[in-house]
Amino acid sequence: MKKLIIITLFSIAILFSACALSGAHAASQQQQQQQQQQQDSSRAKPIPALKPGQKPNFIMILTDDVGWDDLGFHNPRVKTPNINKLRQRSTVFENFYTSPQCAQSRAQFLTGRSYARTGTMAVSGGWDFINRDEVTIGEAMAAGGYRTAHFGKWHNLQVLGYEPWHNGFEDGYIPPSTGADGEGLARLNGRYVVAAEGGHVYDNDLRNQTVAYLQKRVKDKQPFFVFWAARSIHTNYILPDPVTGKPIERRIVPAEYRDRFNTPEYNNVANSTKDAWAFMEYLDDALGPMFDFLTDSGLDQSTYLMFTADNGPAVYHDESPPLKKLIRMPSGMAGAKHSTFEGGIRNALVVQGPGVKTGATDNTMIANSDIFPTMVDIAGVNASVAAGLQLDGISFKSVLLPSGSRRNNNRTADVDLSSESMSWTQQQSSLTWRYFFMLGPACWGPNAVPELAPDRSVVKPQQLLDYNTGGSGWPSKKVFGPGPGFKSCVVVRYRNYKWLGSSSKVFQFPEGKQHWEIPQNEVTGFYNAGESMCFKMKVLTAGTYTATAIYTSNSQATFRLSVGSYADIKAGTARSLTMQWPAQGVMRGMSLGNLTLPASREEKTEACLQLLPSPALDGKTAVFQNFANIQWTRVSNKRSMTPQSPASSSSSVTPADLVPAASAGAAPVAVPAPGLDLTGRYSWVHQVASRAARVSSAQVQDAWSALRLRHAWPDGQSELESMFSPYDAEGVEECPAELHAACRPLI
Repeated sequence: MKKLIIITLFSIAILFSACALSGAHAASQQQQQQQQQQQDSSRAKPIPALKPGQKPNFIMILTDDVGWDDLGFHNPRVKTPNINKLRQRSTVFENFYTSPQCAQSRAQFLTGRSYARTGTMAVSGGWDFINRDEVTIGEAMAAGGYRTAHFGKWHNLQVLGYEPWHNGFEDGYIPPSTGADGEGLARLNGRYVVAAEGGHVYDNDLRNQTVAYLQKRVKDKQPFFVFWAARSIHTNYILPDPVTGKPIERRIVPAEYRDRFNTPEYNNVANSTKDAWAFMEYLDDALGPMFDFLTDSGLDQSTYLMFTADNGPAVYHDESPPLKKLIRMPSGMAGAKHSTFEGGIRNALVVQGPGVKTGATDNTMIANSDIFPTMVDIAGVNASVAAGLQLDGISFKSVLLPSGSRRNNNRTADVDLSSESMSWTQQQSSLTWRYFFMLGPACWGPNAVPELAPDRSVVKPQQLLDYNTGGSGWPSKKVFGPGPGFKSCVVVRYRNYKWLGSSSKVFQFPEGKQHWEIPQNEVTGFYNAGESMCFKMKVLTAGTYTATAIYTSNSQATFRLSVGSYADIKAGTARSLTMQWPAQGVMRGMSLGNLTLPASREEKTEACLQLLPSPALDGKTAVFQNFANIQWTRVSNKRSMTPQSPASSSSSVTPADLVPAASAGAAPVAVPAPGLDLTGRYSWVHQVASRAARVSSAQVQDAWSALRLRHAWPDGQSELESMFSPYDAEGVEECPAELHAACRPLI
């Protein structure tokens, strides 16, 4: 049985945020604002745009497990002066998406495609590979005449044929693996060499290798692309806890950096957070000399330098309690590495280079898969992508270089990338109106690959893709055993909204808090008569349906709900219900009446809700606080009213016993739908939201079945949230005892 939905993880996250953001956290926010003001006032001088025909260079710095809050320009408690200086010289894309894990994220960057297309379905056991049919950014740039090099972590299979020097990088250096001891053997272009830096950290070594490479490029003046992949701050081991002695996962940080945090100022900070911040200082010091070399050599005048991370921060056990996590992640983002919540996939992309605005912030929604087509677009290289390997990424050159993009659209580059050939206007439109799809943990693992028949053809249908039983979970699951449903794999971001299939919830990013997911499944607004919203629907079975609206509102209002083709809705000939919706401050369902609907066929069915004139509208106050859902329930023959004639063009038929008397000429008033009595027989619904509850899954299942039968809900209606509220019970066990009452929603 699915979890009953009472409280969302994000309600909890924001609740904890509200507690912690008082006092010290509020001061931290003020420090961030002051720091931002200082950055804005000290913007570096922009680098001039490239001259016609001049080839740009590219350096991509990809850090490991560095979160949005681990950067000094987001969190002043993290000391990263070199990265902060880079930020002042750059445009920062704050709405930048990765994938939830390391190998998958790198696959998306390297190929410009969703990791699920590349075969990279896990981070270990050999499943971190990229299919050899894929074309990497290294191969594309090399084909365009660029010198290419990779320095650092390579997490896309380290066996013969899959290393960087077999994937488009003529030079490659992979430092020793995490946990390597003894000599610490690195790999240089396929040969084993002794790493020049010990102590299980190798970013200074990587920096030195890279600067030596750049010195050669200064001499030969050949255009280059460098992929620099830091080990920091992922490097970790299972070691004894310094306090309890129990084995835990810990980051191993050079002592000279970690010792700086052994002061009273950090007494309330988890040890793992101190390790992370110390590691960031080490990483920042490693990068400083490379940044200085670019400036001193003049390479910065022709080089696009990009800085980001592969996923969100890894939050270890001692820093995961809510208040401790807010110290590590003061932005208040929910989730962390491995999660499709913002904390696991949201990061910042910092870009410095010719023609790029300095000290600027851009909130265009872009992803790591967009970097491939953007680099190819800016470089103007003649790259070829194998037939059928369509990129998922979109070039954001028009956003990064708005003044030059219009002029350079007519360049002659034979690049087999649809996004690359877009006009300036097309790029802008594609980025603005895009849907960005991500796959979450339910689709990770070796089993999340197509099942093949004996002749190696792809079996259809695929069990993996079954909406209700697909998905694979972790590798320990049985091959093609029942999964959580492919729906649970999918996450979609569209403009200011995000849908998580695991909870069927829509989240909204409120203005001014673009990194917070607020639980929605709702619409706010409706101010003036005539305003409307429409959504697609599919009527699988013809019949009479009861419409129930679930919402909270500021005032009573009259709405027309129309169902049919959009042409009929516009013409006013579609079936419709016109009702007065009472004001209510508690999320609950209100019966709107019955509609008899034909099954949807080739012509798409839509439902449109339109606000009608009423004296209560003042144009300033929104009708809705939260409009969560419209539930459609097919009425059985025993319960249905006299069916509406299919030929009728409209309807206001409503169950007579539910409709109160209305004044002459006024629309009928919606009334509460049959719902839950949470104080009596079904008080167990509250019990499952209580930390102290001890309700067995069998009891919950039996009680839910009785509840469903009592109210004649259709079989399969197992999520309370879709009928009554935008809350769920996930994570409620983390709600502190003193906040239990606040954690329970009003239903």
